Amino acid sequence: MTALDVMPIRLRLPGIKVTGVLREDLEALEVSVETIEATIRCKDCGMKTRSVHQRIPTKVRDLAVLGRPTTLVWERRRFICRSCGSTTTETHPALDGRLTLRLRRTLIAEVVDSTVAAVARRHRLSWYQVMAVVLVAATLVGFHRRHQRVRVLMIDEKALVKGHNGFSTIVSDGESGKVIAVLEGRSEAVLAQFFACQSRRWCEAVEIVCTDMASCYRAAIRSWLPRATHVADRFHIMHNFMKLLVTARRAAQATPAGQAHDPAVFKARFVLMTRIDRLSAEQAGQLNEVFAAHPHLEAIWCLTQRFHRIYEARGTEEGFAAIVEFCDAAERTLVDLGPTMATLWRWREQWIGFHSSGRWTNAVAEGLNAKIEVLERKAYGFRTQANHEARILIECSGHRRTNRPGP
Repeated sequence: MTALDVMPIRLRLPGIKVTGVLREDLEALEVSVETIEATIRCKDCGMKTRSVHQRIPTKVRDLAVLGRPTTLVWERRRFICRSCGSTTTETHPALDGRLTLRLRRTLIAEVVDSTVAAVARRHRLSWYQVMAVVLVAATLVGFHRRHQRVRVLMIDEKALVKGHNGFSTIVSDGESGKVIAVLEGRSEAVLAQFFACQSRRWCEAVEIVCTDMASCYRAAIRSWLPRATHVADRFHIMHNFMKLLVTARRAAQATPAGQAHDPAVFKARFVLMTRIDRLSAEQAGQLNEVFAAHPHLEAIWCLTQRFHRIYEARGTEEGFAAIVEFCDAAERTLVDLGPTMATLWRWREQWIGFHSSGRWTNAVAEGLNAKIEVLERKAYGFRTQANHEARILIECSGHRRTNRPGP
């Protein structure tokens, strides 16, 4: 009796034809296939031959059909050349390896939004099979990105395990948001080795480099990218300078043993970190009361506001004017600025380059670090550097464009 619930399903693999169904039940589906091409060129002499010497059944996993794991049993032919007598085994780009090309692409796409273990369970594969696909794809992606020229380069570090010394240097493209390379270690030698492996034209194409205030990065950039404008990240510069204000506030709070400190200073600790153009009338009054009792704290706070104007300036000329104004105010003040000003002066070329480079910051690199942290929590950490690097390259593939409806 002929079954009534039968429907044909196309395989949709170019150059492949179905020769039969070997197994068809609720658990799995096995389909026998072979290539359509009847001839092949000999790998030794290049002559065409159609003489089949042997057929080798090869099982290749494909995408599931109606929720069932599908296996293609490829009757792979080995041809013999009548001219030289050598044998040549046929190949097909869609059936290269134990997984079809479209299944490997699907695994990579799903790993981006999931974990390797979850994808392996979904497709009834082993964790090692899926991770092997990810490692191969990451190798190809990393090779391709290293050969693409970059105009804005972002460099930052990331710990493999938080709280430990296993740092990696993340090199990314500031314009596209793609991670170019994940370098093991955090030193001048590590970054210099990366630049040494790049071509001379690649290094000359880099116009802007954004980093934090790591001296090891600065030395490597000076040696290998002398034409590029090195910009120290705005956040790190401001964070370093705001330490002056925090130190001054703690000094104002400090009192001899057994005496109560001024509670008004402690209550104003967050208001002190606010820019003057964002203060409310109530907050301004609160600061005036604190400054009346602690003029030393007022002097430091005024310097921080002048330093804010450097980054709020619009245009190079206005930015340089704000820098000159800040330097004059720092010289006139009687407050000891300690080693902070010495550190900022050593980095003067890098924080002045903020305006000449077009107001670039390390925001893209910090966003990638946040994305990597989400990846690490999603994967419950990584045991090896290779797996960590592969997942980062696959996950951080650039800014995603979404079609959002307009207002």
